[in-house]
Amino acid sequence: MLQSLVELHDKVIDELPPAAYKERPIGWEVELSSAGELQGVPVEVSDRKNVPNHERSGRASRPRLIDTAEYVLGLPEENKESRAKRHHENFRDLLQRAADETGIDALKAYLNYVEHSDVADLPEEMGRRDIVLINVEGEAVHKRPDVQAWWSDYIDEVKGEKMTEHGPCAVCGEERPIARLHGKIRRFDSKLISYDKPAYRSYGKEKSYGAWTCQKCARKISRTLSWLFDSEDHRYYFNNVSWVFWTEDPAPAISLQPLKDGDPNKIKRLLSGYYDGTLLENDTPLWALGIESNEGRLIVKHQWRKTTGRVQTNLARYFDAMETGGQYFGATRLMMSLIQTASGNRTPGDIPAWIEAGLMDTALTGRPLAAPFLLTALDRNQALGRVSDPRAALLRLYLITHEHAMPSALDPDHERQSYHLGRLFATLEEIQEAAHHNLNTTITDRFFKSASTSPRSVFGNLMSKAQAHLSNLRKNKKGAYKNLQKQLGAVTNRIHDWPATLTPEEQAFFSLGYYHQREERFSGSPDAETADADANESDEQPA
Repeated sequence: MLQSLVELHDKVIDELPPAAYKERPIGWEVELSSAGELQGVPVEVSDRKNVPNHERSGRASRPRLIDTAEYVLGLPEENKESRAKRHHENFRDLLQRAADETGIDALKAYLNYVEHSDVADLPEEMGRRDIVLINVEGEAVHKRPDVQAWWSDYIDEVKGEKMTEHGPCAVCGEERPIARLHGKIRRFDSKLISYDKPAYRSYGKEKSYGAWTCQKCARKISRTLSWLFDSEDHRYYFNNVSWVFWTEDPAPAISLQPLKDGDPNKIKRLLSGYYDGTLLENDTPLWALGIESNEGRLIVKHQWRKTTGRVQTNLARYFDAMETGGQYFGATRLMMSLIQTASGNRTPGDIPAWIEAGLMDTALTGRPLAAPFLLTALDRNQALGRVSDPRAALLRLYLITHEHAMPSALDPDHERQSYHLGRLFATLEEIQEAAHHNLNTTITDRFFKSASTSPRSVFGNLMSKAQAHLSNLRKNKKGAYKNLQKQLGAVTNRIHDWPATLTPEEQAFFSLGYYHQREERFSGSPDAETADADANESDEQPA
């Protein structure tokens, strides 16, 4: 994985901010001729720009290629002339080395100006800590790619001087100084590799010496990961884990936006490629990395490598397995349908990490949905006395990924008796509602949990009550009576006994049988559909 990040760095280098650069406040701009002669006068500015950087602390005086007036021009603090002289000489030596090693004319002009400038000629307003930007023939010296490349190599060398370990890099294999510290990943302001506590060390190795990576590779890894996490085409953020995806080609390899928002048009395009078999033709290797930030430390929660076609196929199967009546759902709505809070006010921040990780695992790797999803969805159904659209999708996803047949809509000939028990309960609910409008408490409110877990304990009583309701309908609503009596007979013909208990998987079949029968009832009835949608909305959306 690390090697692929290093290789990607060299392919996207033109899109990356310069290495070892940092945004700093600029105080003055100086225009020079190609010979290094001052053009006009230094101009005071108030701006922030990315300029060559390395950290200085305490009495450290190592200069930067773009630096303060004290370093660049020798402008002293009162009674500190000797320090200013030392800093200026160090800066001049750095600039001399840069010009000699690169042969860049702009650096030679810069050096000529520095060597012949006079503090007495500087504007009175210039302060010793003001950063001075140098332009040669109108071009900013620090923006030249060749200057940026030299500065990057120079900083690697400087950091190498502080490194006590040398050896073969685990990434590139070359004998180099091993990175003492790795760079921070911009989104998290944390390092991917760090051994800053005794518990994390192995064989007494501290800092980053436990991960044998040279300074150059360490820099490329942190810069590439920062770029990936900044790129909307390569990242997927939710609550706890941030994902990035990449291939050997810098172009976006796969879009996971449908996974989050459930866009039906994008999902249908993906499914079209799945159904005609074209997805698997893409054998480009795809890397995925899931990272969580915790107390300033980055934790790699997930890491794998597959072909792009395989991941797209897994994602298509994920959506195909959850489809219920032509509906698909984004991860946010699926996850919100599973949570409850003491206050009743739910937000995406309340979603546990295992739910997010489990959905991503099934969607991208093709593994079966984990058992806690089944148990949690059943618990929410039973607590609320209804099967919402997203929970129905999760139950179907669970069953299909565990190799159980489950249609996306009503199947009167389904082989599972528990499925038809759910259909029966929905039919009994419909009979009660047809006989008595505007009930404060329905059989679903009172008996859904017991009917879906221990059918024998309640169905005898419910069937007796249904006969009384049907008798009422026969007298007052003959059309409804005939239809419901026929439906009741068709469903009961599929049931051979009343099981004492149902396993969790059988409860899932029960819930989907109930859901499908209700959906069949509501199809073509706008008022009923609206009422059912309202129930779903209050159940899944943040309060």
